[in-house]
Amino acid sequence: MPKLKIFIAPAQAYSQPIRYTLGLMSNSTGFTFGFVDAASEADFIYDHHRPESLPVEFDYWQAIADLNWQKAREMFLSNADLNSLSAIFHLSNCIQEYDSTYIDPYGRYQYMASWQCKTSNIESNVVQAGIFSYLERFMHVKGVNDTPSKIFLSHDIDTIHGAFLQDGFAALKSGRIDLLAALVYQFLAGKADWINMDVINKMHDDYGIKHSYFWIVNQIRAHEIKNADYSLAELKKHSSTCHSNGLHKSSSFSTHKEELAMLPFNSHSNRNHFLRFVLPIHWEELAASGLKVDCSLGFAEHFGFRNSYGFPFRPYDPKRKTAYPFIEVPLQVMDSTFRNYMQIPTHETADTIIRFLEKNSNHCILSILWHNTFFTNVKYKGYRAEYAKILAYLMEKKLETLDLYDLERIELQ
Repeated sequence: MPKLKIFIAPAQAYSQPIRYTLGLMSNSTGFTFGFVDAASEADFIYDHHRPESLPVEFDYWQAIADLNWQKAREMFLSNADLNSLSAIFHLSNCIQEYDSTYIDPYGRYQYMASWQCKTSNIESNVVQAGIFSYLERFMHVKGVNDTPSKIFLSHDIDTIHGAFLQDGFAALKSGRIDLLAALVYQFLAGKADWINMDVINKMHDDYGIKHSYFWIVNQIRAHEIKNADYSLAELKKHSSTCHSNGLHKSSSFSTHKEELAMLPFNSHSNRNHFLRFVLPIHWEELAASGLKVDCSLGFAEHFGFRNSYGFPFRPYDPKRKTAYPFIEVPLQVMDSTFRNYMQIPTHETADTIIRFLEKNSNHCILSILWHNTFFTNVKYKGYRAEYAKILAYLMEKKLETLDLYDLERIELQ
């Protein structure tokens, strides 16, 4: 397919963000653009002074240039065209969250306040549909080949010593004195049930599927959130049995860079503990850290697309008028979402996730988080079997799986 030549009027509020958005469109489709310096050489023009220009949406881009997030949100909501460049940019970059006051007690943007919740399209890859529609409507590009979605499986290690108390309480509550006795024995023997990386590793090896871990380096409770219940020595010991490891940034006031330096292994990847962050501060913190990949962008309350987009991307930096240096790999599926927030019956969890995977079977990298605790069978009974169903589905469909090494090698415009 030939590369389309694009002219964008220079030194305009829209010059860099439109170029960025076309690059974002390229990443998930493989379709490429070439940028030229003269309008006479272009196949398509973005110049609000020229009648032959494609739509520019000048006022929206001016709001972005002015860092006027409220005006940008108002303009997005008043525009019914989800296939426009501004809508593709707005949704994928989470502009609705910038400096929002809809923050929960843990310091997270609330799903209930989101456009995805209010329009009931959290499970839809709205941005990708908009990209295809835009290419066809304005650039007459049809038949972009479908690319099967890939899967990133990971495990946040929040606790390894909680089994005795949490599983013990669950066993006592259910009247399972035999399970309680077994937990007491394991505790006295110094064998924590939630130190189960060997079980998790073997399970994935049996299916021939890649996976990764995220580890917390800080034990201090902060912002009403518990951080690690394990020491740095224990982190070093247990992470050494795992092939692919990243930072699980704690809720403390330490920086990503400081916590990366405390890890006993080299990593350039992160996911914030409790999915705690606010935008655009999070983007700035990541840029200052030297991280290559962040995997934090997901809602705790509902599975699906927090930014209505299924592909990794580099968020746009409106102050420097360029993309940030790191790659954001959004999180779509988390075990505790189904149990703690949506309260979906355990036996329906895998089927719900598989339906979501099938609905978004192309042009995505879909991220699934399953905590180490959910591989145990007392408090979290049944979730290991549900996860096994997902692994069997991935193997049957021959879907490619990725680990953090793969994510760090992704190249984006």
